[in-house]
Amino acid sequence: MNDVSNIGHKEYMDTVWWHFLPLYIFIALAIINLILMIFAGASAGAILIFVILAVLIGLLLWWLCDIGQLGWAWFILLLPAILALLSGAVAAGVTSGMIGYDMSKNVKLY
Repeated sequence: MNDVSNIGHKEYMDTVWWHFLPLYIFIALAIINLILMIFAGASAGAILIFVILAVLIGLLLWWLCDIGQLGWAWFILLLPAILALLSGAVAAGVTSGMIGYDMSKNVKLY
């Protein structure tokens, strides 16, 4: 019924360089962000929390890349960018009056 032989590590992943590419990109972004946090004067607690979360997310990305689930790894890597774009689009709509304009006209107070 369900063919699960296509899930997991593939033989071609041993010979190509992009097997762990989402993890490499995440590590580079985390190091850049850590340097920016240090130079911006972030507190030691904020830096510690950032490092702990970066290590945990890095381990998750490593595991996903290791078992061959690159789609999920790319999704987790790009999730903050997707959320930022969506929240920016909603904020732009609210401030321009496109979102919420009609809702205020249809409210009935009893």
